[in-house]
Amino acid sequence: WWYVTGGAVNFGYTGLIYDSTYGWWYVEGGAVNFGYNSLVPYGGSWWKVTGGMVDFGFTGIVNYYGTNYRVVNGQVQF
Repeated sequence: WWYVTGGAVNFGYTGLIYDSTYGWWYVEGGAVNFGYNSLVPYGGSWWKVTGGMVDFGFTGIVNYYGTNYRVVNGQVQF
């Protein structure tokens, strides 16, 4: 899957995108990264991504670069 803006793949974009049919996805270099499993900042919050998709069903602890973060319903609790 590709992130298209203005009729062309936006190879310069890395971050979260929202699709009204499929939900929130992590895009890296213009393509959905289905192998990504970590935290991603977006809109002033941080989100748990599993298999490239924001995992709103996840509640637990995530280790991110040596620091543990508490995640509730996919959102990091600071």
